[in-house]
Amino acid sequence: MAGQRRPQYTPVEADGTHEEVSASLYYNAISVKVLNARSIEESKKRNGRTLATSTMKVSPHRNTATCEFTDTGDSSADPLGGKAIMTGGVQVDYRIGNFRFVVP
Repeated sequence: MAGQRRPQYTPVEADGTHEEVSASLYYNAISVKVLNARSIEESKKRNGRTLATSTMKVSPHRNTATCEFTDTGDSSADPLGGKAIMTGGVQVDYRIGNFRFVVP
């Protein structure tokens, strides 16, 4: 549509190394690691402190994706964690948030 902004993606190597980013107010470093053809692991940090981690796994038939995550946020309270299951056909795309991951 005319006048709409498209999201800007920051390329991040999917090698497990934290890279500095500036597109988020929540974190300033992110790492992504490809575990296998259907799984990735992601970690977000701010000023060296891990804020969130997640693992995304897509089923062999690509009809379900499962994301397990923990998030410590800004507090020293116990981390928040959970699992999200997405069904109905999943298109594997290494774009999460404002980041597009470059698979080596």
